[in-house]
Amino acid sequence: MTNAERRHINALPKSLKPISTIGYILYTLLYVLGPIGIIASLVHSFTAKNLNLRKFARAALILWIVVVGAVVALFALKVVTVDQIKNLFNK
Repeated sequence: MTNAERRHINALPKSLKPISTIGYILYTLLYVLGPIGIIASLVHSFTAKNLNLRKFARAALILWIVVVGAVVALFALKVVTVDQIKNLFNK
């Protein structure tokens, strides 16, 4: 990163500062922790001061909704049964 880029980023208000690569990795790890991740993404989606974090949390929340919806749909259509899932983990 050049000095001009660094000065430009430092001049931004806190609400617009970019999240670092390690920040995105750590937030991703947090958001995939089941119920804890859902709660964290809900909290960050609505209360985060940083716009980038708020949008990333909303994307994670949308992904959770899609995944849970797909699983519920598969069970509802009886495409997947609980016994099939148990067999996957018993192998």
